[in-house]
Amino acid sequence: MRRCGVSAPNTCGYALDAPPPALLSRAQEARLQQYLELLLSQAQLAVLARQERIYRDSLARAVQLLDVHFGFDPRAPALRAELVGLQTESVALTLPDISSSRERVREYLARDAQRRAGVAPR
Repeated sequence: MRRCGVSAPNTCGYALDAPPPALLSRAQEARLQQYLELLLSQAQLAVLARQERIYRDSLARAVQLLDVHFGFDPRAPALRAELVGLQTESVALTLPDISSSRERVREYLARDAQRRAGVAPR
């Protein structure tokens, strides 16, 4: 029988120069999952508030939590890839320049007010 790192190097899922990941109790795992959910909720709220830094920080912490505590879960790589991909998305809203439209509306309203007052438009 092969032991981890002896005959088959690095087949354990963790670095050989680091200690193996600690086993978690069900309560600890539930708290970590809840914390992950909170980080993702925080990222969602940051999108709604257009807060780029909080969005990216929340996703980065979620990726770190996955790497440290959930690397053994077969679903973790797909979730990690999705979160890393989301980190590249911008949540900042770029508004178009409407100053020329506003100026045209002001001119129209001024001409309309002059017309109603009986003053000839220029």
